[in-house]
Amino acid sequence: MNNKGEDFTIKGENKHIAARVLQDLIALSTSQPIEIYDVEMAIKACLHDDLPGQSVSIKTKRKFIHIRSKNQQKYVLDIKQKDCTFGIGPAGTGKTYLAVARAVEALEASDVRRIILVRPAVEAGEKLGFLPGDMNEKIDPYLRPIYDALYEMLGFDKVEKLL
Repeated sequence: MNNKGEDFTIKGENKHIAARVLQDLIALSTSQPIEIYDVEMAIKACLHDDLPGQSVSIKTKRKFIHIRSKNQQKYVLDIKQKDCTFGIGPAGTGKTYLAVARAVEALEASDVRRIILVRPAVEAGEKLGFLPGDMNEKIDPYLRPIYDALYEMLGFDKVEKLL
């Protein structure tokens, strides 16, 4: 692959895969700096893509989210197509963030009138009664990732008004 400014020339056997990886990375670069693991994820997503020709993204008024992996694509499509979707998996895979993004997208498109925040409130082996503070103070750490995503996508003032 060679480039002159924004023009790229791709040669080789798998140039369609290289082009797709490049497109994914360019889309991602509009919202964040590209790290080495982003390149690895883009390559893996293109090599093991079981959703051929289907580009999945989420667009809100303040944010464009390009879905990076096939599992994330399936998750986001399931959220849109099904009444109820449960996401399980390791921390940091985007489950909460993508669910909130899809909810905000639906709210802005008037597909829904409200978003109901639901999240497990007790971690393994922990009882809420032993945490300090009132019920809101006990629950807040569990809802914090949802609030943070909402603030990013809707703005602080609008989230506070909706709450």
